[in-house]
Amino acid sequence: MNAGIISDWAITTDTGKGYGISEADETQLYECLIKYRPYNAFDVTPVIPFAQHYETLKKLAAAAQKK
Repeated sequence: MNAGIISDWAITTDTGKGYGISEADETQLYECLIKYRPYNAFDVTPVIPFAQHYETLKKLAAAAQKK
């Protein structure tokens, strides 16, 4: 977090799992996380804002109506 790669981080209270949020590109994130790989496993999941998702759904619906 001090380097600015991760903007939010939290841990669950029941399982020792957690999450981090980053807007870094894949290379920056890989370089940040790889040094911890021998000790921790990471799942990286890209996400998009809801507004972008909604616009995509509207485009799909419009294309389906044209058929």
